[in-house]
Amino acid sequence: MRRSSMAVLVLVAWVRGSAGVLRAQGEGSGTITGTVRDNSGAVVPGADLAVANEATGLRRTGISGEQGAFTFAALPVGLYNLSVEMPGFKKAVVEGIQLEVYSVVDHTLTLQVGEVSDTVLVTAEATVVDRRTAELGTVIGKELVEELPLNGRGFLQLAGIQAGVQDGNAAPGVAQWAYGPRQTSASISGTRVSSTSFVFDGIPFKEHFYGAPGALVQVDAIAEFKVQKGFFTGRGATPGVISVVTKQGTNAVHGSAWFFHRNDNLDARSFFDREIGEFRQHQWGFEVGGPVLKDKLFWYTSLEGLDSSRFNTQFLTVPSTRHLQGDFSSLSTPIMDPMTGEPFPNNRIPSNRIHPWARLYMEDGLIPAPNLPVTANNFTGAAPTNQTDRKWIWRGDWQITENDKVFARVIHSDSQLYANRINKGANVEYPLDGRNAVVNWTHIFANNLILDARAGLNRAVMSLAQNLERDTDPIWSERYGIRNINTTRTCNYAPRASMVGYSSFGGAGNCIVPVNNDLYYMADMSYSQGRHEMTWGMT
Repeated sequence: MRRSSMAVLVLVAWVRGSAGVLRAQGEGSGTITGTVRDNSGAVVPGADLAVANEATGLRRTGISGEQGAFTFAALPVGLYNLSVEMPGFKKAVVEGIQLEVYSVVDHTLTLQVGEVSDTVLVTAEATVVDRRTAELGTVIGKELVEELPLNGRGFLQLAGIQAGVQDGNAAPGVAQWAYGPRQTSASISGTRVSSTSFVFDGIPFKEHFYGAPGALVQVDAIAEFKVQKGFFTGRGATPGVISVVTKQGTNAVHGSAWFFHRNDNLDARSFFDREIGEFRQHQWGFEVGGPVLKDKLFWYTSLEGLDSSRFNTQFLTVPSTRHLQGDFSSLSTPIMDPMTGEPFPNNRIPSNRIHPWARLYMEDGLIPAPNLPVTANNFTGAAPTNQTDRKWIWRGDWQITENDKVFARVIHSDSQLYANRINKGANVEYPLDGRNAVVNWTHIFANNLILDARAGLNRAVMSLAQNLERDTDPIWSERYGIRNINTTRTCNYAPRASMVGYSSFGGAGNCIVPVNNDLYYMADMSYSQGRHEMTWGMT
């Protein structure tokens, strides 16, 4: 199953409110806005303003308008300093403004009479507000991403600290079967897992069939992310959106490496286990980024691997050997012959009345013999679940001029999840191969006119279940004479058989291998004038 999609959407909005806050924020950038006033509270037009990010050298300048208002939009997330100068007043500097994903930081700057050579320093304590939309959201910032312990290091576990967000393993929806073990699904505001949208650096990143992210992303490569819910602008398509911003390089070279090891040495035996199941897990990786040209060109890359194996005790309810041979003499309930309507003599079904298909099914060993002296859950054993992940990300940022910034980012994730079973023909594989790429260009025509254009690729290949022995097993459909079904090796499952009162036997019974290749071309233009704002775009 293949899916390619391209859509065109044009949005126009005219908003009346306070000083215009531009929405050309493709990569999850934010806005710093506010008003310049003097000690008496009067607005100060014509003041010189500058905003700077010391980590990357990004600097933008502007002039307050007739109402003293100013706006710096499309700023990458990070820590900023804001300064204002005006003849006859002391220079004012606000340090440590934390700009988060899609945030709007509103600052009122008060100038004091004095010499411009004098400087008044203020530590930022602004409240992040957005009075223009009804959406609700919480930013999971850098400190939470890096410091909170995560079992399995899946970043979506952090989304659950917000009210109304539920772990996808417990939420309803098909995606939990395919993604639950990988901890990459979430339900927002009671919706299905498949209803949650994911946006990475401004580009949708979703496997459409199951509705979860198209790939796994290491938590160390994420600068921050925002869980949004409620009512959105025309670009929002679902009641819940998770927007992720990846890390970028800075003027200083920074890097880290990690290795996590887990085993069963200190584990206790669970109630139904005969012995402690073997468990080995290694998770390792590194990240590093830095400058190519100071204040201009930066790079960042990260790699993470996971190798995990855990043995789990499993139980099946299987027929006894005598029952499989047609001998039900131990039962008081008569076994009726459907041909005559009379009971079989001694409750024994003659061997020539057992269908050749059923006889072949038992000869192939697809129904195991019981190994416990009980009637329910009478077959047990231990089988491993193995997972192997490789996650890689690369990003480059180029500040061409004060008014032009370009970045490119590539994510590649290859994950193999092998779920072994204790009965023959039931071992399955859940492969997930995902890639996401984006090239983004932001151009500042003026502080009140901004263009944000980007192109991206979202590719995901996922299988619900594939038989691990598909390449060595016989073509099961041919062996059992089942016609008009797929005979490829990818969908080569042993026939699935179910009997009332017993477990199901054979293969998984599903062969779904969706592939989606999505190309995105997106552009947003925003214009503000005084207390009005107009935004339009194309997707």
